[in-house]
Amino acid sequence: MAPTSRVPDLRPRLGLGLAGLGSAGQGIDRAEVILPRPALALLVLASVFVGGISALAERESNERGLEVSATKRASQISVLEEKLRQLKAREQAAEARRRSLESRRKRKDDTRRKILVGAIVLAKVEQGEFPQERLQSWLDAALTRADDRGLFGI
Repeated sequence: MAPTSRVPDLRPRLGLGLAGLGSAGQGIDRAEVILPRPALALLVLASVFVGGISALAERESNERGLEVSATKRASQISVLEEKLRQLKAREQAAEARRRSLESRRKRKDDTRRKILVGAIVLAKVEQGEFPQERLQSWLDAALTRADDRGLFGI
């Protein structure tokens, strides 16, 4: 005897009556059916087949609207492409701002270092810890512009 399984009664979904899977005299209930496993497999296959037929009918009815949906899809694609262009432009602008800020920060840091080194050297000269003549010779050798040389009295 084949093994049996309890399954929900799928006959109403498949459009089958009680006669399709047995008779009322065999104790078949509308809520639940006891079937041998091979019969269960056939029932599942029938359910898939019926579902496939309804999907095919739905697909055929949708084919009529394909022209409309293709136009709609093309419109959606162009909208998404425009959004992508805008996002890329926004990303490029943000990257340019970041590079600009980084460059400005580096220039500020460099200027601050030069000011601090100059202040330290001038303080050492004033305190007599660094010779004035040595600083004067460095400035004379390094400064070429007249306004820079005039600032230090060279």
